[in-house]
Amino acid sequence: MRAERKVAVVIPARKEIKAIHEEKLLERVLSEIPEGYEPKLYVSVSNAEPNFVHLVEDIASHDDRIKMLNLGTPDPRGLAYAYLFGFKQAVSDGASMVVEMDANGAHDPSYIREFLDRLEKGKGAALSSRFAPGGGIEQYPLQRQLISRSGTIAANLVLGLGRWVDDMTSGYEAFRKEVLGDIFGTLPIEKWVSVTRGPGHFFQTEMRAMVIWRKHSFDMVPIVWGAERMEEPELLPLRTVLKAFRSLMILRSKRKELIRK
Repeated sequence: MRAERKVAVVIPARKEIKAIHEEKLLERVLSEIPEGYEPKLYVSVSNAEPNFVHLVEDIASHDDRIKMLNLGTPDPRGLAYAYLFGFKQAVSDGASMVVEMDANGAHDPSYIREFLDRLEKGKGAALSSRFAPGGGIEQYPLQRQLISRSGTIAANLVLGLGRWVDDMTSGYEAFRKEVLGDIFGTLPIEKWVSVTRGPGHFFQTEMRAMVIWRKHSFDMVPIVWGAERMEEPELLPLRTVLKAFRSLMILRSKRKELIRK
C-alpha cells in the first residue's frame, strides 16, 4: 500500500462503553474507509477506568488496524492533549490523512467518505458544520446548542479569521498530513491554549483558527450531529463557559505570532 493512501482516524475516549462495545463503533468506522486506503484507528485513552482500558485493549488485540494510545490516569493534560497526541502519532506512523471524531456516537461514521473526498480534491482540511445548510443537531440540550452557536459567533468576531466560518466549535474533521505538520511545527502541542488552560473542547476552536491563520485551504462539510449519540450530553457549568471565553481571548493574543503572513 502506498504511503500516501494511509488514513488514520483518531478517537479520544474515556468511558464510552456503550458506543464502543454495544454499538461496535470502532468496527463501523473501519467499514466506512473506502477501498484503496490503508486504515488505522487510534483510540486515545486518558483518565479512564481500568474496565474501559481493558475493553479497548481487548478490541485492539483482535484487530491490528486498531491501536490504543493509553495516556494514563490521572492525566492532567486532558481531552485536547488526547486529540493532539493522537494526531502526532498518526502522522509519525505514516498517515497521509487524519480524521478526528468522538467516541460517543454523536458523529455518524458515514461522513468519513465525504471528508476524504474533499481532501482527495486538494483541500488541506475538511471541517464539519452543524449550522450550514444541510447540517443539523439532534439530541442536544438547548443550553449546549446556545453555547455552540454563541461560541461560533464570538470566535468569528474575536479571532480575526478574515472570513465568516459558520461553525467554529464542532469536532469531526479531517486534515492532510502537511497541514498538521505545519500547525504542529508552529505551535507544539504542549503549548496549545486548550492544553495549558482548557477547557478541552476549546481545542476545536483553536484547531480551526490555526487552519485558517496558517492559510490552509479547507471546505465546510454539513453534518447532522448527535443522531446516534448513546447518552444525553451534560449541561456545561458556568465556570466552563467562562474558562472557554478566557481561552478565546488568550488565543486572540497569540494571533500575530501564529498567523502566516
